[in-house]
Amino acid sequence: MIMNYSKQLEELLLSGKEGHIKLARQKARSMGIDINPIYWNLRETSKFLETVSRRALDIPRMVKIVRQEGLEILNTELEDLPECLSALSLVVERASLSQNQFYQFPKVITLWRNLKYLDLSYNSLEDLPQQLLDLDKIEHLDLSHNFIKQLPQRIYYLKNLHSLGLVNNPIREIPLHLNELKLFSLLSWGTEKPRAFPDNLFRLRNLRGLRLVGLGIKRIPEEIDNLSRLEGLSIDYTDIKTLPNELSRLQNLYYLRLKHSHTLGDLPECIFDLKNLEELDLQDTPLRKIPKTIRRLKKLKKLNLKGCYIRNYSKVQRVEIREWLPNTEISFS
Repeated sequence: MIMNYSKQLEELLLSGKEGHIKLARQKARSMGIDINPIYWNLRETSKFLETVSRRALDIPRMVKIVRQEGLEILNTELEDLPECLSALSLVVERASLSQNQFYQFPKVITLWRNLKYLDLSYNSLEDLPQQLLDLDKIEHLDLSHNFIKQLPQRIYYLKNLHSLGLVNNPIREIPLHLNELKLFSLLSWGTEKPRAFPDNLFRLRNLRGLRLVGLGIKRIPEEIDNLSRLEGLSIDYTDIKTLPNELSRLQNLYYLRLKHSHTLGDLPECIFDLKNLEELDLQDTPLRKIPKTIRRLKKLKKLNLKGCYIRNYSKVQRVEIREWLPNTEISFS
């Protein structure tokens, strides 16, 4: 019974209302329940976040901000997070912790059991603890730009995970257990240095969205046709010169982005076999021409040609492209 009251009093403390905080402390005293550790942790947390955010934060305002906007600790020299942040374990659903100096996964994060969004990009993480798998409400996890070589094999414990960012990590293998996650749909991977694709990347047969980014990517392997359920594909800032013919087998694909593909001079013919393609984004790609065969994309709704060499085409040539795609919204500049 005492434990139930303690839980209720803690929820009062974390309501974000000054009156509730006073009421919780009064009730706790009258019932002989010690909630001072939670209260003082909240005070320490508000002081800490004041320093980080450089704005005045009392407990009610802090709790309200964290509930509505999430917890933001960005671009600091912190190598760890203070234990006092455990006081927000019932409140934090969204945490943006990018551009810090974390060499190890901060332990306090594993106490935020209601966490749904976690951004730990641009840190110096090398390993992930098994306790990460206790955060079973996580939906979005961004670990991009770290030094992680291996993912937990039991990542399938994160039943609600649907988005995973792994750009610029020396990951050697993607656990095939990701196929067991029914909600998992979006993966981002990339590299600035020439590096082999992680094992199993093109065996994630349930994947619906894939983003590949970085100048270290020189080619797209033929195995991409294994991703038969893929609906969205982004290949950005790469050094690819063409696309494999096997891409044409991705008949569920409705969105394709080849943004800033600086070495892609011509549109591969396989693109025009994507019968369900609705959006094609070619921004800042040095295309020499748009072939007449683009007319085969009967369902194309949007075509982005901003920043392409095609912007220098004459008005007559632009009119011609519009005639080929009469039902498509085309952006030239």
